[in-house]
Amino acid sequence: MADDIYSSVLGASVFWSYIVAALAFTAICINVIRTITPPPNPSSSRARLLFTILAVFSFCTLSYHMLNVLILSYRTWSQSRSVPLPACFIGPGCLIGNGRQSLHMWEWSKTSTLFQDFGIALTLGSDRWVWANASLAMTFTRVAFMCIRGWQAKVPHLWAFMALAEILPISFAQNLMYLALLGTSTKQDRAIPGTLMTWLLSGLGYLACLLFAPSAGQQIIYVILVARILLAVPFLTRAASSAQHSKPSKLNGTISAINALVILVVAVQALLVASPFSGHFLPDIYNALVGLDSHPAVSALGYDFLISALSSACWTLADPVAGILPHKSGKVKD
Repeated sequence: MADDIYSSVLGASVFWSYIVAALAFTAICINVIRTITPPPNPSSSRARLLFTILAVFSFCTLSYHMLNVLILSYRTWSQSRSVPLPACFIGPGCLIGNGRQSLHMWEWSKTSTLFQDFGIALTLGSDRWVWANASLAMTFTRVAFMCIRGWQAKVPHLWAFMALAEILPISFAQNLMYLALLGTSTKQDRAIPGTLMTWLLSGLGYLACLLFAPSAGQQIIYVILVARILLAVPFLTRAASSAQHSKPSKLNGTISAINALVILVVAVQALLVASPFSGHFLPDIYNALVGLDSHPAVSALGYDFLISALSSACWTLADPVAGILPHKSGKVKD
């Protein structure tokens, strides 16, 4: 009877297509990196090794936490419908070896509310939303970077990197983009994709989604969907920007200001929502850290934020165009 309450073949198809798309976009991005990487020199080789390690670490961390999200969802679904669970269902071991038992994966994907439950889990408590909010803010700034630098460097199949950033937490696509940029040359005088209005629409609209999300309740999935669409607006309107010949310096300043505004608002919001833990206007670090591991969905975004922040710091040092550390440029294709 519970299955009659909610059943969606479309939802199940979206879920499985989501997994296939993530794998396909990853394969395209890796192939781009493999084909454009220039002959090694000491500085670029070290940078490529570093960001390869970060990309692998990001992928493994994300896979672990997302697998835990799926396992938790299946356990909850099976209990609500009195579906027998495999005796060993405490991890992926139930799918292999002597303990392997049949799982009702298609029925689960049709009748569970996985995406909605994921979003709601992020907003159940300020200690959780602090991490989700930080991750989503980082996503906007990194997608803006990928859009601009990828376009200026003429990274092949840039759409695949952007699509991967749309459907996964940001750090994995971010590190793949860093690897691609190490194999290309960036012309900073090239036009920036998007127009002034599209960047304002994208940034302010995205910020509004972050502010509204904690009170969205069961509508959280639609808020996240709108935010993801807004992320893609500047990249999708890049052809229009080329026709309008926007001044790169003015547009770059606007984008930097939007990025700063998103970070500032999220930082202030983090202080405001975290301060009740300790009873004064300072975040309770201990409770925030406890919140990081309170649910696999929170862990997926929280740890991804930490990896993304570390990767951004490393790129600030290693960037061949504007990096702090000296970089010996090799011959790369334009």
